[in-house]
Amino acid sequence: MVSPAQVRDARRICVLGCSGAGKSTLTRELSGLLGLPAVHLDKLHWAPGWVERSDAETQARIDEAVAGDRWVIDGNFSRYSARRFERADLLVWLDYPRRICMQRVLKRVWTTSGTVRPDMGEGCPERLDVEFLRWVWHWEATQRPGLLDRVQDLALPLVWLRHPVETEAWLAGLRR
Repeated sequence: MVSPAQVRDARRICVLGCSGAGKSTLTRELSGLLGLPAVHLDKLHWAPGWVERSDAETQARIDEAVAGDRWVIDGNFSRYSARRFERADLLVWLDYPRRICMQRVLKRVWTTSGTVRPDMGEGCPERLDVEFLRWVWHWEATQRPGLLDRVQDLALPLVWLRHPVETEAWLAGLRR
């Protein structure tokens, strides 16, 4: 169990989980609570018009971000995880059920369609994307096992949150 003091002492935190779990929201919350700069991988990866940057460019942008002494960074992008995990002091995993993530993604599309979220790349407005919805729906079977293997191989403290109620309780403990 990771104590609130350990979390408050962490200087570099990775927030992981399925799309829709609330990684970016939690990253902003932790940034404010702990005074750490927030870094959003989607901002580093996506170029305007939903164009994926090259692996080399994305990796260089991530390397620059994680070279800093202090940060909280959200996103999975497993092919870019080695440097982040190597530098991190703490991992926070929002391991929510698929139905919660899907509901949240659909709500996000409904409420922010056409706008660029603060955690998204410039020129990438929220939109309904059936391929992305399929990816979220199958994340638990296709992405989660690999992430679980990587996380379990790390000698890092892990805060493993399985439901939004757990996350709120955990944040309340940090706020005290």
